Amino acid sequence: GSALHALAHTLGVEHVIYVGDDTTDEDVFKHAQDGRVLGIRVGQCRSSAARYYLHDQDHIDDLLRVLIRSRAGRAARSE
Repeated sequence: GSALHALAHTLGVEHVIYVGDDTTDEDVFKHAQDGRVLGIRVGQCRSSAARYYLHDQDHIDDLLRVLIRSRAGRAARSE
């Protein structure tokens, strides 16, 4: 979690989307409660600190497509 925040600071970004599928990702999911990190777990797990989950790895591609379309739509509206 702290490494992700340090990387975000180094890159100059305020908000991060973090997708993980393992218990080692739980530290990041716990830090996601600060509102700057959107934590998404791959695979539902009731004990996870992640607020959201995707059913499986294939849904990561779907999520990325939605984000890209959303970004493109926002850019087109601002022109």
